[in-house]
Amino acid sequence: MDRVVAGGNYGWRCFEGTRQYNSSCGPNAASSLPPVAEYGRSSGQSITGGYVYRGASIPALAGRYVFGDFVTGRIWHIARDTPPTLDVTQAPSLATGLSIASFAEAVDGELYVVHYGGTLHRLRAGATGGGTVPMQLSATGCVQPGDATKPASGLVPYAPNAPFWSDGADKDRYLALPNGATIAVAADGDFDLPNGSVLIKGFRLAGKLVETRLFMRHTDGEWAGYTYEWNAQGSDATRVIGGKTVSVNGQTWAFPSEAQCLACHTSAAGRSLGLEIAQLNGNLLYPQTGRVANQIVTLNSVQMFSPPVTTAPFPVRSKSSAMLGMVISLPLNHRRRSSGRRSPSAHPHPRPSSRSRPESPFGPLARLDPIRPSPPAPSSPSLPSPCPPYCPPDRHSQSAE
Repeated sequence: MDRVVAGGNYGWRCFEGTRQYNSSCGPNAASSLPPVAEYGRSSGQSITGGYVYRGASIPALAGRYVFGDFVTGRIWHIARDTPPTLDVTQAPSLATGLSIASFAEAVDGELYVVHYGGTLHRLRAGATGGGTVPMQLSATGCVQPGDATKPASGLVPYAPNAPFWSDGADKDRYLALPNGATIAVAADGDFDLPNGSVLIKGFRLAGKLVETRLFMRHTDGEWAGYTYEWNAQGSDATRVIGGKTVSVNGQTWAFPSEAQCLACHTSAAGRSLGLEIAQLNGNLLYPQTGRVANQIVTLNSVQMFSPPVTTAPFPVRSKSSAMLGMVISLPLNHRRRSSGRRSPSAHPHPRPSSRSRPESPFGPLARLDPIRPSPPAPSSPSLPSPCPPYCPPDRHSQSAE
């Protein structure tokens, strides 16, 4: 981000921010002006400039420059007179879940966010602060108290028909819903998970747990990813904030940053990649019961859908059913989509991130309100436990035959 002055040279293409980009760009490099602020690709990928806030509804924001990132939907604010160069990579931010195409300023100085999806949102003061996510996986409630390598009671395993490649890792996936909550299924087969839902995914290399990720839909409707690195003893895992790269038995393994999760799990992609009729209409061996069952039929039988899923079947063989010598059913329109944009393997997939939820990212300073009918706008963050007993303890044992 640069402050424009008459005749200013802002360094492109000698620099990207303060980072040297082209060593042979010529003599202009020495005369370039440093940016006022910058952030790395761990926090965003496409900056969207905004305005200095001159409204009255958020006094703590007065005189500060507000800007965001198109890909991750984050919004930051910095002092108008910030000296060069402030790195906001790890600074508190407001996660909006929007594709921020632009900002707008009203005559009264209040600011609006223009969402690429076709909605307009007002920035206004938040009412409450957020919670925190435990640093240890064993403290999240998503795993068994005495054995962090095993999922907590009530978590339901699932496996997509077309999983994406993850550097040769084997993966275990589990789904948790708040007690009494159900999944709505859109006309195109996409799942709409209720607030408070948590998706858990473990990564194993050579049979050893390397990473566990939690992807949560918070009580404000916002999705966020958190990642945990397993210790050498395999007894517990610690949160990785901001991303990092390590070597595991000679193999490079990248833990994602906060932003990389939502860069792939976009609102346009339905956030929870892989949770749809096309991907789960296949057979799975349920380890708790030792039974093989169709996942959609199983979720129906334990009443996790509302209303229940009823679609006309067309035979199709999935990867899992082919191995078992079984045939499953899949509606024709879902078959077409299963290999397209909603398939996790069809997306470039930076590893999801451990997005920190600071104590109310803007203070408690700000939140967004939709200006016209749209999906619920995020408010100041509020966390689930993060993994209370989301499902009745016996749900996972009721898999259909």
